[in-house]
Parts: sequence; structure tokens; C-alpha cells
Amino acid sequence: MLFLRLFTLLIGFSYLFSCDEESDPAGNPSTKIIDRILIPNYGIWGSEPGSLSEYNFAKDSLYRDVYLAANGVKMPKGVQSVVLSGTKLFVTCVDDNLILVLDSKTYKETGRIKTGDFSGPNYLTNGSDGNLYFTQTNGSVCRLNPVTFEITFLEGTLQYPGELRSVSGKLYVTDNGFWPGFGNALVIFNQTTGKTEKTLRVGKNPSTLAVHGSELAVFCAGDYASVYGGIYLVNTTSDQVTDSLKFEGSFPFSRLSFSPDGMLYFNDSGVKSIPVSAGKFGTLNCFSAQSGHPFFTDGTPSVLFLIQESKDSRLDWLNNGAVVRSYPLGQYANGTALAIYQ
Repeated sequence: MLFLRLFTLLIGFSYLFSCDEESDPAGNPSTKIIDRILIPNYGIWGSEPGSLSEYNFAKDSLYRDVYLAANGVKMPKGVQSVVLSGTKLFVTCVDDNLILVLDSKTYKETGRIKTGDFSGPNYLTNGSDGNLYFTQTNGSVCRLNPVTFEITFLEGTLQYPGELRSVSGKLYVTDNGFWPGFGNALVIFNQTTGKTEKTLRVGKNPSTLAVHGSELAVFCAGDYASVYGGIYLVNTTSDQVTDSLKFEGSFPFSRLSFSPDGMLYFNDSGVKSIPVSAGKFGTLNCFSAQSGHPFFTDGTPSVLFLIQESKDSRLDWLNNGAVVRSYPLGQYANGTALAIYQ
């Protein structure tokens, strides 16, 4: 514990993890203090229930199933995505066609939102209008009122919508299609009207997203056969592709994560990092030989974690590319995570 406290203090002054230079849009230094991270664990598809893990910074402890501890029963199947809205957590359960509503401090279940048979509520995000938005495996993109729990369907049906992000009144949704052809579309919705504004063509099998300011990074996995993937950079002001990074081999799949200073991290036979500035990629770096889905916390401390996705998933704390500490998670943590601040 003494080592961890000293380590936490030291990284607060290091270049990579420093928050001294981080500012909000008004130019004020960030004062966010990280409290905990929530990691959804999908479970075993179709059979074993999922779970929700919590890493608590103050206690330096990981609790593998906070839902079970709070409610006395296991979670439904297919736990995929979690977001915070006010004092409530919303958690999608793909296999059981549910969105759970939990108290954000106690993890007690306070509601269940049924999305319909075979709907498959998948990825969630907070909208810039105060609503929540989520994709479903049946092809729909939906708006969820976090107070009334009313669900509104946005216009149109996609092939297989994946991750989504909200930026300045617009919703960006990957549509990765199906094997073996896959799609290459990033669909842009107007949050107010619910209608499609534009469709951008990116790489094959667009899967995951990350946002830093007006920069939107799109991870495209390729077709796992002859077409390699890459990462595309989209300017959310002009809604144009401004740069791309093409993979020259392998078929990685990775979540994306931006550091507070605009460095993009992803997994490709180890963790790679690349600076993003003015709509362009800089020089690609090999940050760590360790593989996993990267997840950056903002505020203090700003830390890069890796989420290892397997039957025996784990959370790794990295410092300068080396694993400092590891914590066991539930079954098949899918790489999504939520940071909650004090």
C-alpha cells in the first residue's frame, strides 16, 4: 500500500500522466478526482450471467461482482455497457433484452427496462442533450429518457450498429455489418430530429470509437481474411475523414482510449500510441508489449489501465508500459469501462 501511494503521487508529476496541463474548454485546470472504475463483464454467451466489477482508488481494491453483493442475486446475461446519469447507473444486458437501473452508490437495482424480445440492447452513451442513446443488435438506434425511461427509436435500421458517441448534438454510430462482407459505415444522426444527417465511409468493419475534443477516432477491424483494418480520424465539426492509419498485418480488435493530452491508445500485438493534432496522426509508438483494451482515467491521477478479455479477465495498471499491478475481473470483461469521479 505504501508503494502504491508513493507511486500514485509520483505519476501525478510525470509527463505522460500529468494533469497540470489539462484544462477544460474555458482554460481552467482540471480538478476532477477519480473515485472508482466500473467494468462490465459479459459472462459466457447464452449460458453464464454477467457481472459488474468495481476498482476503488481510495481502497486500492477490486470488487468482482458488486451487483451480486448489493442485490443477493446474479446479474442477467450479456452485460455489455454501463453509463452514469445523475445518481443512476444504466447497464445493458444483451442476451436478456434488458437495461438495468442501479443506484450509483449502493448498486441496488431500482428498475428494469425491457427492450423487447430479440432486441439485444448493446452499447450505451450519454447524449449531449441529457438523454441516453443505445444501439441494439436488431439494427435499431434508440433514445432513452433517463427520468421517464421512455424509449424512442431513431430513424432507420442499420445492419449491425456497434459503439456510439455523442458530440455537439450529433450521434456517431458504427455500422459494422456482418461476416464475411462487413460494412464500412459511420452513421451520423441529428439528436434533436432523430434523423440521419450523413453517412461516412471508413474502413471495413468499424467497431469502436473514442472522442477527444472535435476529433473522433474510429477503429476498423477489417474482414479477418484479406482486408486489414485501421483507424480513421473524423473531424466532428466538418464531418469529414481527415486522416487514417492502415494496419499492415494481423487482425486486431481493440477499444480506443484518448489520454487527456490527446494521445490515442489501442491494442495491436501490444499497446500502441499515436498523437492526434489538428486532424492528423503523428508518429506511431510502441508503448507496451502487454496486450489489452486500453482505458484512460481523467483527472487525478490520470492512469492508463488495460482490460484483459478472457474467461479469467483482469485489470492491469500500467506505468511507462509496464504492469504495476493486476486485479482479477469477472468472466469476459469486454473492454468497456466507466470512470466515476468525486
